[in-house]
Amino acid sequence: VPQYATLFYGVVDRANGRVEYASAGHPPAIHLRRDGEPRLLGAGGPPVGLLPGAEVRPGSLTLAPGDRLVVYSDGLSESAAPGGPELGRERLVQLFEGLRQRPLAELPDAVLGAAERHRGGRAADDDVSLLVLERPLEHPVGRSGNAWPPACLPPKDPARDARPPAAFTMCFISATRSCSTCLASP
Repeated sequence: VPQYATLFYGVVDRANGRVEYASAGHPPAIHLRRDGEPRLLGAGGPPVGLLPGAEVRPGSLTLAPGDRLVVYSDGLSESAAPGGPELGRERLVQLFEGLRQRPLAELPDAVLGAAERHRGGRAADDDVSLLVLERPLEHPVGRSGNAWPPACLPPKDPARDARPPAAFTMCFISATRSCSTCLASP
């Protein structure tokens, strides 16, 4: 049996919101437009290591202010109800649409909680990981008016707090919820 892994790799241009990405066997990322329909990202190829010499087609998109990019593992979309259907991509997209107005820092727990309820409280059968990247409307990240949980706020630093606010905010969480991380890029 060959050893392989799925992968989503992206590079973000913080100046203009452009994201260049490649996906190898990973579920399609979701581009949640602030004022529009969500879009599943295409492009990609088979998992890394599954087919020797296989190529992965790159893709790109531009995140407008207020847009979000959602990257998740198949353990999330394949969360199955007891004796019932998987959560699935369509329900996952609908879930994110319903949470569109929620602050970014609230999304991981809200989504993982919904998946857990869908599974009837059972543990996931596979790894569950979720990364959400947001391009803020007006660089709202900082000491005033942010929605980060206290654990994600850096200690007060007058020199740092005087710098311009972040261009992007990202939240990552794993199913264990023990490594929830919120980051802001300068």
